[in-house]
Amino acid sequence: MKKIFPFIAKNILNPITIITAYSLCLIVTSYLIYLLSLLTGIETLFRVIIIIILILLLFIFLFIGFNIIKRKKIVLFSIYVLTIILFIIIEAVISYNINKMYNTINTISQKEIVYTTSLITLADSNIKTINDIKNIKIGIINDEDSIDGYIISQEIIEENQLAKNNTYNKYDSFILMISDLYEKKVDAIFVPGNYVSMFSDDELFQNIKNDTNIIITKEKRIKEQEKYQNTKITKPFTLLIMGIDDKSENINANANGDALMLITFNPKTLNATILSIPRDTLVPITCRNNYQTKITHASWYGEKCMVATIEKLIDINIDYYVKVNFKGVVKLVDVLGGIEVDVPMKFCEQNSDRQRGNKEICLDKGWQRLNGEEALALSRNRYDAPGGDIGRGLNQQLVLKAILNESKNINNINQFYDILEVIENNIATNFSTKQILSLYNIGKDIIKHSKSNNEPLAFQQLFLKTYGLSIYYPSSYRDLSMQAYYKGSLNDVIKAMKINLDLIDQEPIKTFTYSIKEPYEKKKIGEGPYYGESKIQLVPDFTSKDKEYALNWGLQHDIKITFETIQSDDPNYTNNQIIKQNMHSKSLLSRINKNEGIILTIVEKVETTNPNKVNCTLTENEENPVCFMPKFINEKISNVDDWLNSIVYNFIVTKEKVMTNNEEDHLVIFEQSVNESTKVKDMSAELIIKYYFYENNKEEPEEELEDETEINP
Repeated sequence: MKKIFPFIAKNILNPITIITAYSLCLIVTSYLIYLLSLLTGIETLFRVIIIIILILLLFIFLFIGFNIIKRKKIVLFSIYVLTIILFIIIEAVISYNINKMYNTINTISQKEIVYTTSLITLADSNIKTINDIKNIKIGIINDEDSIDGYIISQEIIEENQLAKNNTYNKYDSFILMISDLYEKKVDAIFVPGNYVSMFSDDELFQNIKNDTNIIITKEKRIKEQEKYQNTKITKPFTLLIMGIDDKSENINANANGDALMLITFNPKTLNATILSIPRDTLVPITCRNNYQTKITHASWYGEKCMVATIEKLIDINIDYYVKVNFKGVVKLVDVLGGIEVDVPMKFCEQNSDRQRGNKEICLDKGWQRLNGEEALALSRNRYDAPGGDIGRGLNQQLVLKAILNESKNINNINQFYDILEVIENNIATNFSTKQILSLYNIGKDIIKHSKSNNEPLAFQQLFLKTYGLSIYYPSSYRDLSMQAYYKGSLNDVIKAMKINLDLIDQEPIKTFTYSIKEPYEKKKIGEGPYYGESKIQLVPDFTSKDKEYALNWGLQHDIKITFETIQSDDPNYTNNQIIKQNMHSKSLLSRINKNEGIILTIVEKVETTNPNKVNCTLTENEENPVCFMPKFINEKISNVDDWLNSIVYNFIVTKEKVMTNNEEDHLVIFEQSVNESTKVKDMSAELIIKYYFYENNKEEPEEELEDETEINP
């Protein structure tokens, strides 16, 4: 023993050991104090007391260490070193947990957005690599502000020198561009990287993943430009929750907004309103020049476009948004250990990977505990839900409320860490980090309130009543199913939200009646009924109507109706029958050019003057020399009439005159829309002939003074 103590005194009881231990303690404690200072809005008084205690302990450790060095007390030295080591370990554990939580919050507070663009071809195309992109037609969105539609596409073109030997077709619509790819009008197209998630719900592109091949993909990170507020959340606010149906587990810039829930929350009253907006609701998309289409398409252009579109719809500023990947819902519910939900109907739905068969999820009606896959299936299902997409929105609200209820039962740190990991990978928001931290006090009030209530929040359910429409869209050459909202329903919903936001005062209820024989059911705001409200008007199918109907319709809707007359001897036509309209039936009236109105083509019946005409519509005559398109360039317009009078054809002929100052060019054809030697049988619906007209010439027959349109089916 006599040798041990001198050894300790010489080798361990050393000022350097104490200084090193204290220095390490000083570093760890300073880092912990820094982390505590970041948690603004969370138990401020408690954090200040803790920081003061930590600072005092540093002074105490410094004083004791100085005395141990001065007096060389071995026993005190050992206690001192062990105490500091234990203190450092405790601080390190606390610092680790605070840092992990803060970093997760800081990650979901979206300071930058990840955009991706892919160049794709059809799977059966000969184009397999970027080196095969030569002498082909490539489709690209013409919106130069679109990051993943145009900007990144241009970068790919420049980096891979694709501008040479390739031609580019510009499009206003992704749908039209994809349709042209399928029809092989273009060989490749630029689309957002998650195009499969965006377009596979469309019945025309259900197999787009297998039908296409990705040639190259480029990613670009864009810093968020808006100014993040650092103020605490103490006033009523609006929150838009966007459920993004992305098959990956990352939050991308653009995807279908399959779930849209608008929440207003009042921190003073702890009251919340919640409105589910059907994804097929017809609205003007603000970032697309107010082009009217399904609201879910606003997500194709990013969350800012979606927020601006809904703000225009409800005339209320949206303060915050949260994007939630549907894949994350599965993991979150599973981490919580499941949720209790009263499933409103029996149904079967695809799993999270869009698989059916033995992989699909089937649930019975009634109260039950759902796992993650089952909760997602309930959130996605709309074909079995009452009201279709409207019913699906209500089911999503059930899942959200159940998740909030179950979150009260988190009782261990590992479960908390698992939840943080799910949130970090599957949620993005424009809340600043400080604003998220300031929600702590609101959460504390909610938990306190929930002790005496079954639900942590008082949700007021709002309902946007809609009706179905089938609207023709020229960008996709087909009718699309839409939901148009009742204005009265929207106004009632907006009023309820503004009341909860303290923007307007609530009107007192002056009368209230009920029957003791019937259970009381709280009326859903926005459900109606709304009698007598005019609905959205569409262009009718004039080809099933007569001229008088068209004129009366035009007067009723203040729309100009213009008639173009064509002559025909077809026995299947009647005189003044409408056979063509320049605006497709079921088009929105708002798309009609007010200056042009609607142009209708009507038939003027004529008798056949030449019984010896060759019927070029018959297969037996298709090789007849007269049944091939002649070359009319530099010929007189009368040659066209002579040819047409010699055949039977099934296309419309439009003659367009162009004024000229050269008298020699009078009535000379300079352009024809169909190439020579084209079979009449194979010609499209219209032949356009353009010829010169010399204004001072009086020799042209009177009937030639106006542009003519003819048909001879």
